Amino acid sequence: MSHRKGNYVIPFNLDPPVTEWQWRRGSGAASQIWMEGSFIDLYNQTGALQQNFDSIDIRQKSGTWYRLEAAQASDQVTVIHEVSGTNLLQSKLINPVIRAHLTSGEITRISAVVNKFKRSEGSSSDYTTLLEDVAAISATVYAGDLAVDLAHDDTQFLNVQYAYRHTQIIAARTYDANPGLFSNAYVNVNRIFSESGLRTAESIPNNFGLPPKVVDNVSPAQWLKQAPHSHLTYGQKRVLINEYLWADTWSTTYYLAAV
Repeated sequence: MSHRKGNYVIPFNLDPPVTEWQWRRGSGAASQIWMEGSFIDLYNQTGALQQNFDSIDIRQKSGTWYRLEAAQASDQVTVIHEVSGTNLLQSKLINPVIRAHLTSGEITRISAVVNKFKRSEGSSSDYTTLLEDVAAISATVYAGDLAVDLAHDDTQFLNVQYAYRHTQIIAARTYDANPGLFSNAYVNVNRIFSESGLRTAESIPNNFGLPPKVVDNVSPAQWLKQAPHSHLTYGQKRVLINEYLWADTWSTTYYLAAV
């Protein structure tokens, strides 16, 4: 072992008076071994031990006699299920409540009438004509309210967006030694999952709630799987994250169903 400084290599002194040597990967030891001997003999063991252990200590016991203790962190996978929610602005023309009461054709015609009104002088007579034209398309209050809002450039509404996130954390050495255990993370990316399909794919507990559709606030929603995230964190732990985006329905024109 050596420290490089500039263009020179400075040898690392392993001779006494070394009193303690430590190497750490993580914490939470699950098993431990120890051995005793001279410092250099114990130090020569550390290279091989680092492949299977996560912390190594060499401490002076007496004179030139030392004790090595090596600990192995748990192989248990830490699993975290969570849902985050945000609000985003979207056009009122795609509002699900409006579309439950007006057809796509009616909404398109109302938008065209309002655009014609906004290109005019905007006099009181024009406004009266606007309301009459909208009433001829649909006499519902939804049509009138939509037209008034669009005429006043009040064109957006708050819509909700959820993301389900499944995080798994495990010792990096265990992850690397068992790649097949986590291969499903990369399967069905950009595919549509039903709620039951999502629960099965990610082993979501039955008592962990998922948000329903907005349109009726009851029916199960659909989920679109995103590309997974995988990175190392403190203690040489591998973190693997699968994320799914929520929607009342995802278009089967652009996305396939999970297989």
